Amino acid sequence: SAWACLSRFIAVFYAEIGMSRAQIGQIQFAGQISSFLGQFLWAWVADYLGDYKKVYVGATSLGTALVFCNALPSVQHSFSLLCGVAILSNLFLSTAAFVDAL
Repeated sequence: SAWACLSRFIAVFYAEIGMSRAQIGQIQFAGQISSFLGQFLWAWVADYLGDYKKVYVGATSLGTALVFCNALPSVQHSFSLLCGVAILSNLFLSTAAFVDAL
C-alpha cells in the first residue's frame, strides 16, 4: 500500500530533480515493463526454490532498499543510474502477484 503513495508522486520527484517530461516517461515506462516481467521471474524463482515466503521477503526488502537509492545525489544527477534504480526497484517490488499463494 505504501507503493501506491510513492508511485503517485514519483513523477513529481523526478521533475523536481530536473528530469524532462520525456525522461520521466521513459523511466516510468521502463519501470512498468520491469514490474510486468518481474512477476514471471519471481513466480519462477519461488516455484524453483519451493519457498514463496523467503523469496517474497528477500525481494521486497531489496526493492525497498533500492527505492531509497533515489535519495542519493549521485543517482539524482545521472539519468542512467536513475533509470537503473527504477527498473531494479520495480523488478524487486513486483512480488505481489504471488502473495495470495502464501
